[in-house]
Amino acid sequence: MAGNPKKNEEQTMHYLNSYSDILEQCEKEKRGSKKKILLHRYRGMFLGYLKEKDYLGTFSFWCRYCKTVPISFACCLMKYVVTRNVGKS
Repeated sequence: MAGNPKKNEEQTMHYLNSYSDILEQCEKEKRGSKKKILLHRYRGMFLGYLKEKDYLGTFSFWCRYCKTVPISFACCLMKYVVTRNVGKS
């Protein structure tokens, strides 16, 4: 799955759509939980495109999904990069 980011995106979006009622339930129980779940899924798909060096796919993905929450997504992505690189210095 990591070798084909487009297929990963399709499967993840199918997963998110099929469990949308559960996501809504989580949102009712704890405010902001749906956004947090989506951000982590989007981050995984975004990094999948980058790891495969599919820059056109990365830009296309950004335009489709991440433009709705750009600041939150950028913060989530930066937090991931920092936590991954702390042990490497």
